[in-house]
Amino acid sequence: MEINFEARDLRTDVYSGVSDRYKSVRIHVIVTADIKEFRYQVMATNLLNILARWCRNIRVTCINDANILPNCSPQTSLHDSFSKLVTSIYPPINFFIDQEFGKVHEDYDIAVFIGKPTSIVTMPYVSIDAIGWVASCAFGLYGKCESSINNDENFTGSFFAVCLANAELFRWANGITSTSYVKWYDMAELKISQNEIINVKQFPSHIDFGKFQIVGCGAIGSSFTYLLGLTNWTGHVQFIDYDEVEIHNTSSSLRLTMLEPEQKKLMLVKFISVEIKILPQIVLMMHIANLIMTIRTNKNQLM
Repeated sequence: MEINFEARDLRTDVYSGVSDRYKSVRIHVIVTADIKEFRYQVMATNLLNILARWCRNIRVTCINDANILPNCSPQTSLHDSFSKLVTSIYPPINFFIDQEFGKVHEDYDIAVFIGKPTSIVTMPYVSIDAIGWVASCAFGLYGKCESSINNDENFTGSFFAVCLANAELFRWANGITSTSYVKWYDMAELKISQNEIINVKQFPSHIDFGKFQIVGCGAIGSSFTYLLGLTNWTGHVQFIDYDEVEIHNTSSSLRLTMLEPEQKKLMLVKFISVEIKILPQIVLMMHIANLIMTIRTNKNQLM
């Protein structure tokens, strides 16, 4: 089928009440933190995942290393993963990637640093950091995140930092500017502070959810399932959804892409489960595991 790429932004344009200025903004993502660490790969990958759903012009400056996230094989490089990700989300995107560590391309409109800015930056910039349950986000400044315990498996702060950066970038792209600030966010204590917060709480390395249902595999359901894939948690899940992917769905999901229009949402979530081992037992009506997954294709069948 022929894809109407402009339809991707219909939901953004209708519900946000913004101008279309965001469609021309050019964003430079610069990774200065140690990209070998799980938390920074979570941040880089998911910042690109979200940005590519509204931004058409992205450059990444990042050392190339092996991708260690659960949905990639050890042989996959970060640069290959980044390119594959953003071009599946928005195929006509202007996307560039380089390894010029810390270099700022001043021809872009705004920069976002994952880690500490490496030099004096004359253009507007956002910076983020995270560890464990704690995230920081700053405009024109930087807030380092530290921990008193080992929290290598905790993606919570990292992903929340990405959400904060995306919100700041989208506001800026639509002419809503901020004065310089830095804030720390503790997701365990639900606390915000302008003073540094140290992560002190452990992350559960394993949770067994037992049996549960996810009703709806659209923006929220598919994104929740995607995030579960960053853990080693287990359970038996029943997915329920009768709908198909439409182009405008792809702007608000971490999983749905433009390469999958008119496919069943439920089937795509099933593939997430297999690809990134969300719950090791997940398969579709097969004897490999104990999962029960029900496909309901008729809306009238929903209880």
